Amino acid sequence: MAAAGQHLIRCLMIEVWVPALMTTRDFQAFSELGKSCSQKNKLPMMVLILVRVRLAEKLAFLRIEQIMRTGESFQIEITASNDGGLQGYLEGVRAFLPKSELLVRPESSASLQDYVGKTLAVAVVKVEHYSSNVILSEIKPWMSENLLLGSVHDVLVTKIFPYGMQVEILDTRVRGFVHITNVTRGFCTSMYTFFEEGEVTRAMVIKGRKSGQLSFSIEALEPADEEGLVLRNKERVYDGAEEVAKSSSEYALPMEEQVEQSILRLGSWLKPWP
Repeated sequence: MAAAGQHLIRCLMIEVWVPALMTTRDFQAFSELGKSCSQKNKLPMMVLILVRVRLAEKLAFLRIEQIMRTGESFQIEITASNDGGLQGYLEGVRAFLPKSELLVRPESSASLQDYVGKTLAVAVVKVEHYSSNVILSEIKPWMSENLLLGSVHDVLVTKIFPYGMQVEILDTRVRGFVHITNVTRGFCTSMYTFFEEGEVTRAMVIKGRKSGQLSFSIEALEPADEEGLVLRNKERVYDGAEEVAKSSSEYALPMEEQVEQSILRLGSWLKPWP
């Protein structure tokens, strides 16, 4: 029995030496090893099944952690829903998509049932092996693909303040802010005079990387030779928004690239002393 126990320990130690890039598809060799170990040492089959399940789970979580580190998006089929969100499976592991991470705000908890059977593009945002917790987001991959510095979006005005207005990108729950100084090159005397809640306007992304921390500008969409046009004729500004935006050096530039270019420009300004 002691010898069998020693061999069991050797089988379990396989988990420690699993290469980081392995996936569940590479598990067959370990299954065969487990079979030979069982035949030679006559270990209980139930113990070996447990070893294989634990190892397969370990490999699955390694793969999921890989996916999270690379930030890659993938398609997942929704298999169930509850009041808190949606459920699916990734690498055989149950994963949860909170309703707060859905791109479109659900009308009610009951409406989450409509997602069951559908396929969504998501990304992994959190992995906890010890609690078998895998959290997904539909917002993150959408923002990575669509939310570029200099990109123009239709936004819904959700709240107006004396110093600016809160906006939400149309047909999403991605939020940001337009400060009063970013409304026009002219002089905006009052946000309440020129905008109203529920109005759809157009704006350019000028700063930020997360929903709720984004800064938008309408001023950037004004033609250079027509200062204050937003205050006189917003529709003309919106109609020519894409053309004006394309003249910006930051148009459709991924945020990571924009940061890198800013660092390079800063480095060129910092000349070494002679």
